[in-house]
Amino acid sequence: MPSTDTKAILNDALRLVEEAKRRGIPLRLTGGAAVEYHNHTDRLGVPELETNGLKDVDMVTYRSNRVEVNNLFTEAGYIADRYVMAYFGEERFLFHHPENKYTVDLFFENLRFNHTINLRPERAPARIELDYPTLTIADLMLSKLQIHNPEEKDVRDLRVLILEHPLSDVDAPESIDVSRIASVLSDDWGFWFDAKSNLARLERDPTTETNMLVELRDKVEKIISRIDSEPKSRNWEKRKLVGTRKKWWDEVEELVR
Repeated sequence: MPSTDTKAILNDALRLVEEAKRRGIPLRLTGGAAVEYHNHTDRLGVPELETNGLKDVDMVTYRSNRVEVNNLFTEAGYIADRYVMAYFGEERFLFHHPENKYTVDLFFENLRFNHTINLRPERAPARIELDYPTLTIADLMLSKLQIHNPEEKDVRDLRVLILEHPLSDVDAPESIDVSRIASVLSDDWGFWFDAKSNLARLERDPTTETNMLVELRDKVEKIISRIDSEPKSRNWEKRKLVGTRKKWWDEVEELVR
């Protein structure tokens, strides 16, 4: 897919989120576009924190809004991928930009990748509407920590999120609710294992400038400490006994053909 200006794609995505809000549809950005929205590189003055350019946009809404959000995208000129809708319509839609510059991957309530992030837990408030126009920083962090074999752009996104935002124990705007991260990982050993591996990779990141690396390592150590101190569920303990002898992540199917 040809490279397209990141700011133009982000502005397109934000216009869709704004129009959804006007129509009463809770639509939020996630993935690389959401990280770019929260990337205040000019404040940090660290050029290497800039993202690599967007090739697609990830969004999420409630399953009950499938019809309304489909109308929103088609009225805006986006082309629905009928193959994806036929086979994955209960979980996600895929839309192509009118000029085929990028795609929009729209998820319903759960972010299913190498590990699953439930945004509508049974005994807790739904998380989709806790922030705007993106998911919370903690959920954006989880969406990157869940990657079994991260690319450099994913590591860069984690670096941006951690360096740009203070750590917290509540879902406050522009902060990382570490308790949310620890809670999710305490019930899924495989997710925990990959997340810890990705955080350890950040600690030994050779591309971060020295002054930023000190801050990065300090925050990562605090995040890991909070994760380790969180009581683990029975499911987590049971899966730990199996360890890496059995595959602990799901394969991600490429939808763009």
